[in-house]
Amino acid sequence: MAQHGGNGDNDNGGAAAPANAAILYAPADYEAKGQIKGRHAAGEAFLKAFARHSGVDPFYAYCRTRGDAERFAREVAAHTGGRTSCVHVHFDRIERAAEPGTLFRPDPLIASLAWQRRHGDQRGFSICGVTHTTSSEGAMEGLAELMTAPVQPWDAVICTSDAVRSMVRIQLEAQAEYLKARFGVRPAIPCQTPVIPLGVHCDDYAPSPARQAAGRELRRKLGIAEDDVAGLFLGRLSFHAKANPFPMYRALQAAAERTGKRLHLIQAGWFANDWIERSFKEAAGALAPDVACHFLDGGDPDVRADVWHAADLFLSFSDNIQETYGLTPLEAMAAGLPVVVTDWNGYRQTVRPAVDGLTVPTWQPAPGAGAGLARRFAARAINYDNYVGLASQSVAVDLAAAAEAVTRLVEDVELRRRLGAAGAKRARQDFDWSTIVGRYQELWSELAARRAAEAESAPRALAEREPHAARGDPYRLFAGYPSFRIDAETRVTLIAENAGATLEQLDRLAIAEFGADMRLAADARAELIARLSEGSQTLAALLSARDPSQRERTVATVAWLAKYGVVTLSEGDS
Repeated sequence: MAQHGGNGDNDNGGAAAPANAAILYAPADYEAKGQIKGRHAAGEAFLKAFARHSGVDPFYAYCRTRGDAERFAREVAAHTGGRTSCVHVHFDRIERAAEPGTLFRPDPLIASLAWQRRHGDQRGFSICGVTHTTSSEGAMEGLAELMTAPVQPWDAVICTSDAVRSMVRIQLEAQAEYLKARFGVRPAIPCQTPVIPLGVHCDDYAPSPARQAAGRELRRKLGIAEDDVAGLFLGRLSFHAKANPFPMYRALQAAAERTGKRLHLIQAGWFANDWIERSFKEAAGALAPDVACHFLDGGDPDVRADVWHAADLFLSFSDNIQETYGLTPLEAMAAGLPVVVTDWNGYRQTVRPAVDGLTVPTWQPAPGAGAGLARRFAARAINYDNYVGLASQSVAVDLAAAAEAVTRLVEDVELRRRLGAAGAKRARQDFDWSTIVGRYQELWSELAARRAAEAESAPRALAEREPHAARGDPYRLFAGYPSFRIDAETRVTLIAENAGATLEQLDRLAIAEFGADMRLAADARAELIARLSEGSQTLAALLSARDPSQRERTVATVAWLAKYGVVTLSEGDS
């Protein structure tokens, strides 16, 4: 069978042409529009990278209108000097994707394209998508649909991290198990799920005299003295759908107290509404009173360009299942900043502990503890924002480790320099888009070989049952994200110093009080605290003392207490 997509010979001495793809193009998918929203920023960066580094000619745009095709051509020309031609593949002529050999869309929802392809030769071309957030209603339903759509072994959904691949496989296996129970036949996972990280344009972040001068000027405007230490968080400012700032504020306050240095925190991003803005500023004042907190507009391109070079270190304590990869730590590394991040999903794919930065352990309930939350999401009793926000309220960041990591970087200039230099080298060597585009093209060539050989998928292991595969228990779906699981053997120890006062403060903070109806009521929580005051307990012991109907609330409460520093967690008998 003839191969498509640049796997034949060209006229240049018989050398193989680079693998090509028709790009599903809608302008909104490739425009960040001044925001730091992951999917759009990643799409914008990918198109720029593909134009610059793929070496293909012509480029193919699979889009609805001639106007969109012309816009695609202008964007490509902006990155190639206008030297490359573009071909418009109209939506009703999908079979023309056989010319480049692959049809690429900037999300994982390839099922609809597979149905369209079925009108012609299913081996005519491959379909390739890529994950961004996988916790949304649309993403989870789209993944489940892969098991019943005519997706083939020569198709792929690129997973941006091992943790995301784990989630995708769990989702697909759950759908396969349902189909077996319903119809008596269990299908194999039909497509490839390779891991290829997102990239970064390192040259856009690398220090230069002009950028460093701009950084110094920004420090001057913010009142950050030369000997002060400035930390940076860049991204959406959302405690329920991005990263709860509690551990960041607590860690910086601890570092300020331990070192005596004047610390600053620059938070560059934007708030979805005034209430969230008040919640952040209220928490910053209460939890980090000795840290000068600056909030900058992350939608301002000058701020996004300069702020990397005004900071001494980068912090991101992600604790949310909507985060699948996390570009900003990688951008910080490209800018030469040492990073402190949580050991959470894609972050562990980019940051090597004690080499490029410092990592902080995370805890999340074991699979089974989120069935009620999954049921509420399936019933649409809660929306996506509430789903990810409620799940995050049971993800605990090791507060002691966070404080220790930040303190080390604040007081050790040489450590900051060493980690920053290693991170910059790693970002350029392993994650620059010039490298990542090549990995995409290698995959597309492999898919073309599968088409030619008409290979079939290998059988996969069974997953545990899920009542609703597209609304699964978040702690099962995202079981690969945390460092540790809060299970029956987890030991819970009360931090005795002023626990009552700590709880009173937490009940007044919006970032902590959020989702209270998913946890134990005040009187039941007080009973739990009283039991812990008698000595550390395993989670199994705590659950045995409570009504079985309160199991999920008890687990959520224990995780919440750990998240906000009222208890500590340890494995087994440790």
